Amino acid sequence: MKHAGFHIVQGKGPLPLMRQVLLGAGTIVVTGIILSYVTSPWFILLSLGAGLGLMYAGISGNCMLSSILAKMPWNQQS
Repeated sequence: MKHAGFHIVQGKGPLPLMRQVLLGAGTIVVTGIILSYVTSPWFILLSLGAGLGLMYAGISGNCMLSSILAKMPWNQQS
């Protein structure tokens, strides 16, 4: 688009992957807590799943959420 005469603004790019993982896990936990309070107590299982996923990542060194986020389009090199 630069050759067409448009001004191109270069951004800093996406957030670092670890920050994306922390934001994602935190969002899942908070969403589970809010939904369990507002709708059904069974939504607390969402928070439990996120906590267990974080524990698994800490023990094994293999974070499934980071693997998924790394494949997202905004994390691909252009």
